[in-house]
Amino acid sequence: MNMNSFVWEVLDRDKHDVQGFSSGYEEFDEYLRRDAVLDQAGGLSQTRVLCKGRVVVAYYSSKCSKLEINETERMKIGSKDQSVPAVEIPMLAVDHRFQRNRVGTEVLTEIILRTVYLSQFLGCRYLFLRAVKADWLIQWYRKFEFVPIQFEVVDEYTQPMSFKLPTVRELSQEEFEDLF
Repeated sequence: MNMNSFVWEVLDRDKHDVQGFSSGYEEFDEYLRRDAVLDQAGGLSQTRVLCKGRVVVAYYSSKCSKLEINETERMKIGSKDQSVPAVEIPMLAVDHRFQRNRVGTEVLTEIILRTVYLSQFLGCRYLFLRAVKADWLIQWYRKFEFVPIQFEVVDEYTQPMSFKLPTVRELSQEEFEDLF
């Protein structure tokens, strides 16, 4: 699918048709229709939508958070604290009409690049989300170096997963410059 005809924008109810969005997961669809704009207005999260005209093809919401890590991980990154700064993606969905057409890859690439960029200015070591529990989807996230994690919010239909963000020292000069 040619991604050139799609545009990333901040959610705007007057500009974007959220009523026609259907990912196949009602909780994610209802969040976009009802709660995303309220959370955004309250400064609790920011929702970005991938659009083709007024049609919302995919979306994600992001917010500042923290992630509990085990002692082994704390030692690897040099943290004394059990919880470390993280960016949380509480909601992420692709409309069913666009699933399995590289739109998900576009969404995850957008999230990772924006979060890596942000982490160069703020102390932030992880990106985490809750993937729908489907073997193919969990494997897909693993291709992007996400790993399953334990998380305080547990439900029967999602698997929490995290991605360790590179530090400035871990990025090559070229990778760092490409962020800007």
